[in-house]
Amino acid sequence: MEVVCKYIPVISVPFKTKKEPWTTAEVKEAVFHKSNLWRQYVASGTKTHETFRKKKHLAYEERLRHLGLTTLKEWRVRGDLIQQFKLLKGIDQIIFENPQVHAPLISKYNLRGNYHWVERQMVKNCKERFNFFADRIVNFNYQLFIFNLILMLSKKSSEKLPEQKITIMDRIALQRRFLFIKRIFKVKHMDFEFALWQMLYLFVSPKRVYRNFSYHQETKRQWSRDDPAFLVLLSAWLFVSSSIFSVALSLSFTGFLKLLFWVIFVDCIGFGLLVAGILSVFVNRYLRFPGGIKQQERIEFGYAFDVHLNAFFPLLLILHVVQLIYFLFSENSFMARFIGNTIWLIALFYYFYITFLGYSCLPFLRGTVTLLFPVILVSIFYFISLFFPALNFSHMLIDFYRYRVSHYAL
Repeated sequence: MEVVCKYIPVISVPFKTKKEPWTTAEVKEAVFHKSNLWRQYVASGTKTHETFRKKKHLAYEERLRHLGLTTLKEWRVRGDLIQQFKLLKGIDQIIFENPQVHAPLISKYNLRGNYHWVERQMVKNCKERFNFFADRIVNFNYQLFIFNLILMLSKKSSEKLPEQKITIMDRIALQRRFLFIKRIFKVKHMDFEFALWQMLYLFVSPKRVYRNFSYHQETKRQWSRDDPAFLVLLSAWLFVSSSIFSVALSLSFTGFLKLLFWVIFVDCIGFGLLVAGILSVFVNRYLRFPGGIKQQERIEFGYAFDVHLNAFFPLLLILHVVQLIYFLFSENSFMARFIGNTIWLIALFYYFYITFLGYSCLPFLRGTVTLLFPVILVSIFYFISLFFPALNFSHMLIDFYRYRVSHYAL
């Protein structure tokens, strides 16, 4: 049976248990008067759909001009927005084969030759209540409006809506983490060339790296990486640097394995998880815009961990390569202490600056300059260390590695 409503497209809903017809007035009352929590999503989804329908008759160039795509650079950046327009303009009917699963009826001619792959993904994700189209292409507010309508038609109470919404978002986040971990074991699916480009530009121009993060969010609706190639290459660099340290410290093979374990799983991953957790909680609580749509956006934990990895790579090369080479030819003098501590200062400056850039590029944050305050403390401690011969950070790092390898077992 079909339910006609002027606020949404024509909807076909098969009811197996309930045979009484749904009238237009009942649907309108259920959507608009059941709960105040629905109104903002209904209005946003309706406005988005009507906007695309009104521009359906325009020529192709005029539609591009309406979307703000005037230059070739904007075409590349916002190409998915064009695809979104092509898909939404033809959605006049939405079929709900199951009250708990929804998928827009989209022509296979609008999917750039990938209809068979998209169809397989849709069938796979239907069991997880995860809409591939809505997360990748269709507007998120429109997706949320349709899902809320399904919940209303299935007679779920409005008091449980906030809990249901959080559950769905958590499920999407867990699915992304599972796919990220799963891709670590699929080397052919990793883009090592792009990961090497990111590592190079973390030294040359870190802003360009985070500009690509914003492009990634525009196309895939997530700030964090979905490709573990950067983490794999960083682990390879840690393996090489640990090998150099083992040769410089004359460690045995067992000592090398201990050092490699500590450097990868404690110094890089363990410390990164701790920093990402603290910064994500701090930023979500104190640095988001108060009220409005921006208040609803939050920092992904995966993105906070990616920011740590980006900042950790220059720190790794400076401390594990440059400083180690200098340590082999240095003495315990004031000049040696000055150069060694200066190398530490530069490495920590890189870490805090790249971390600051990672959060300052997010449009829903404010006051991210507070993340640079630790630079002041590091600078003060650096000048104090120049007057104390015992505060030679290069020798302290070597002694710390020796102590950790000799006193702690795997």
